[in-house]
Amino acid sequence: NVAGTNLLELMYTNPRRYSFLFQSYVQLTMLQLHTYESTMPYKIMERSVFSSRCFIETMKRSKLLQDVEIMVLEDWYDWCIQNVNIVTDLIIYLRTSPDVVYQRM
Repeated sequence: NVAGTNLLELMYTNPRRYSFLFQSYVQLTMLQLHTYESTMPYKIMERSVFSSRCFIETMKRSKLLQDVEIMVLEDWYDWCIQNVNIVTDLIIYLRTSPDVVYQRM
């Protein structure tokens, strides 16, 4: 939600038009979460900035983005990984079928 605008809804309504905007904002908010100062010695996150790479690849294969949009997202991702101190101790990947995910909603 950006100033009352649901970017996820926009992206699902018109993916060709809004995938770049949505993914750009997702990468920004993921970076904010990673760099947020916590009083706890650890952070547990549902998704991380590293998952952005997967979504970029999926959008690329789905032809939802222009080549220049892909380049911008990849450059932004690469810059974040190289220039921001993102410490990750462990990544846990849970594989679940779409049917099970839908049932859990």
